[in-house]
Amino acid sequence: MQHDNSLHAFYDLSVSPLSFDFICFLVEAERHRRVFNLDRLSIVVVPENEQLNQGPRHHNSQNKKWRLANLLTPSCWLLPSCKNLSVCEDRNHAEAIETNLATHIFPKNYSVQEPVAHHHTGLPVLASHQGYNLQYLKSSPQARSYVRQWLDRHTDGKRAITLTLREAAFTPKRNSDFQVWAGIAQRLKEKGFCPIIVRDTDTALNPETTELEGIDQFPVAAFNLEMRMALYEESHMCAFVSNGPSTPCYYSRDVKYVYFVTGEWLDKNDPTFHRVGIEWGSTPPFANEFQRWVWKEQDVGSYVQEIVSLDEHICASFVENEPTTLLDPMFANKRNGYYFAVTIQSWCRGQGDDVRPEIALALEALKTLSQKDIKTLSQEDISEAEILNLQGNFHQMAGNHAAVVNCYT
Repeated sequence: MQHDNSLHAFYDLSVSPLSFDFICFLVEAERHRRVFNLDRLSIVVVPENEQLNQGPRHHNSQNKKWRLANLLTPSCWLLPSCKNLSVCEDRNHAEAIETNLATHIFPKNYSVQEPVAHHHTGLPVLASHQGYNLQYLKSSPQARSYVRQWLDRHTDGKRAITLTLREAAFTPKRNSDFQVWAGIAQRLKEKGFCPIIVRDTDTALNPETTELEGIDQFPVAAFNLEMRMALYEESHMCAFVSNGPSTPCYYSRDVKYVYFVTGEWLDKNDPTFHRVGIEWGSTPPFANEFQRWVWKEQDVGSYVQEIVSLDEHICASFVENEPTTLLDPMFANKRNGYYFAVTIQSWCRGQGDDVRPEIALALEALKTLSQKDIKTLSQEDISEAEILNLQGNFHQMAGNHAAVVNCYT
């Protein structure tokens, strides 16, 4: 059989969640496809082997089916290079694809018998620090056309600002403060904008509340991922708290947003974002000039101020024509892999949970240090001995865990 020039990317539900982390997997698969100059992606979703799945269980079986059909499946079509999707009925089906069709396999070292995960949110963060442009995702022209029709009928020529709420039953500390966000919407309306609310999927069809009286809502976005993405692309700008639906926007050139860090992610004394190599208070280098991360507690006045500040920057930048270079990633925010690893180390210390994925991520950051990087570090009084010592610390933390496999190259 003649094999085509595809990268077969296996997303195995035994070791990977039914969540927006799948977006990180897709972005990494696309990055590898481009590195190896392959023509297309073929995504293979492998059903879980419950004996292997040791992850948290936030969702029941019906919710898992919903997420597979309405989150994972449509996410694939946000990536133009994805030409085929196989949702396997059992692991034998996946093994047949692996054996008979897949010449090029992602993740590295993956097999159905010994599955490997590659969905860690720190992976694209590291790639962006290494200079990769990850602006891969987009909705279809048809989806954008439908959304544009809706916006033309509802905005009355005003600039649309889409506010996405998180109202989840799990990790509620990250949730939107409903009163604050209703206040933000009303304040933006007073300022002449057209705020649009997208509520959480579980609350999107609830009766309208008095707090949101007079504010447009777009519930279809809560149930249709491509329409959600198209709404974000067609809006003047968007605002999020720490929630999954913001993830596709990180890897889009066209979505202008303010991402407000919330919940435990905002804790300066124990910054959870260090787990993925993001320094507290920073904006990662995959973001462009019109994509900002803001590290403040939820508050109407300060959040509105941040939104208006970005609006003013957008309007000033687009006065004459589209400044395409400002839509490129801000690689000025890149950091040396040594500092990326130090950030992860600060999180790993004292963690009682399994930190093997973070150790592997840090070791990958150190492994890819170039001689130029090492020379730059020496100019900052960081010697090669200190780099080797940091690397040794991670190996010591890993102990004899065979699972710390370098599968990220």
